Amino acid sequence: MTIKATKPTAGQNADKVVSLVKPTLAAPITRLKDFVDRAAERSGVKKKEARTAIEAALAVLAEAIEKGEDLRLPPLGKIKVARSRDVPGGKMITLKLRTGGGGGAGEKDSGAPLADDED
Repeated sequence: MTIKATKPTAGQNADKVVSLVKPTLAAPITRLKDFVDRAAERSGVKKKEARTAIEAALAVLAEAIEKGEDLRLPPLGKIKVARSRDVPGGKMITLKLRTGGGGGAGEKDSGAPLADDED
């Protein structure tokens, strides 16, 4: 923990005002390999097939975001481009992601399958 000195308020001795600041930890990073492994395990398909499908889905997702499209992708949620600007080496895009919520008025059941099973 880090100790941080603060200004005293009325009636406090300046030598005794100290507060503890909890350090923030960086969020864990999920790499594509880990993502594919989890998806393959959850879906029961081979990793090679899962990787092909995931890479295609991520490419479509990236194209839609770059075009500024709003996306509704249950169970992930609703994605909206908040800001976009060109920066050296690419584009900086700020997204808003709304998750959960159990479906509002006019929305389809989020528990419905995304596609029909192919037999």
